[in-house]
Amino acid sequence: GLATGTNRVDALTLGLTWWPNFHTKIMVNYVWSLFADTVVVSGIGLDSEQLALLRFQYDFWSRPLVNRRNKK
Repeated sequence: GLATGTNRVDALTLGLTWWPNFHTKIMVNYVWSLFADTVVVSGIGLDSEQLALLRFQYDFWSRPLVNRRNKK
């Protein structure tokens, strides 16, 4: 096969979310994973891995909430 696995992984995730406007959301995540056993991928042994994710979301359908206190 291409890889060997492990029975346990401990992971730490840090994330940041930013709403530049009502319809747009930008999310950044950093994930650090520590393997209980060495994982071999394409002949390379790994004890841990790091991952950075960047996601964009745009909402086409929602409308901003109306301030109902001032509305009669």
